[in-house]
Amino acid sequence: MKKITIILTLTLISLLLITSCNTADEGVFQRIRESVPKVDVGSVDIIGITADDSTLYAYTSKKGFQSYAVNDINNPTSLSINNVYPGLYTADNSLNIGNIYFAERADANTANNLYTYDIALETTSAPDDSYTILQMRAQHDLMLVETGTKFSVLSVSDAGYSVNQDFDGLFNTTLKPTVLSQTSTQFIVSGINDDTDPAYVHYYLDSDTAIPEDLSSTVGTFDDYPIVAMMMTSTNFLVVINSLGDVWAMDTESTYNSFNLVGRIPNFPDDRDPADMPYPFFIDNNTLILQNENNVFYGITDTAITELDDTDYSSLIENMNNIQAKSYLVDGSDLYVGTMQNGIFKIDL
Repeated sequence: MKKITIILTLTLISLLLITSCNTADEGVFQRIRESVPKVDVGSVDIIGITADDSTLYAYTSKKGFQSYAVNDINNPTSLSINNVYPGLYTADNSLNIGNIYFAERADANTANNLYTYDIALETTSAPDDSYTILQMRAQHDLMLVETGTKFSVLSVSDAGYSVNQDFDGLFNTTLKPTVLSQTSTQFIVSGINDDTDPAYVHYYLDSDTAIPEDLSSTVGTFDDYPIVAMMMTSTNFLVVINSLGDVWAMDTESTYNSFNLVGRIPNFPDDRDPADMPYPFFIDNNTLILQNENNVFYGITDTAITELDDTDYSSLIENMNNIQAKSYLVDGSDLYVGTMQNGIFKIDL
């Protein structure tokens, strides 16, 4: 009996030691999880901020449109907006938001109902069904529409939906193109051409000049994949990133038919569906910044791909460690990050 008691005692001690080790390890991860606020609205796509920097507006995957008081950013308020289709929304001015524009889902090749929500009055306009809308850029007052074989990028806030650019017969009408943007006046339309020999074609437009530039390269893989992120530097070097995470940059200033491969972003999520979906990024000091699939931040220039450390971006890395970003809004030195499951973070750049 004494022998059995000793064996049971030793077994119990062993179990306690194993359990305590596991609990200690779990405690580390538990503390990490508990240190990150959970906001049960799903992913957050930031649309804009008021001119006085007091209130943010965003679309959330679980709760629809929400407003966020910047000084109480974890307690959003729902807006009285219904029937919006995910992705089809934008603002008149993301840094001085007055109106939110949103569209309902429609059948293929059928016009969408487009609405205007007046933030000050908290009212929604009657629907406008003028266009078949394929895509809207949340912060840049742009929408991509389709009419027959023609695709157009329009300014949504303009009362007459002024045409930034028409692309007629340039893209496959079954495999629709995508628009991605840096500002409301700088954007790229990327998609499969309408030739018998399919390839991706990309057109850059700066609305200030209204001259669409056909992007091309002598390197064979440039037209094999869609472009998902972009940056035009202050020195007029265009940098683009494709769906594999390959970074391409202009060979020389304002030379749109000569791009060189800078390199590939480590562990870039190259299996996204759809592959041509624009990738979340922001721009700071001529550097395009994004996360890879492990949520590690990289800075992209026209010459290099660099993993960010806490030397220059300590607040960003400290706050966003192991948190996946869905959207960004840069407002002066303030960066607002909409996340996949942790609400919105305000970060001092």
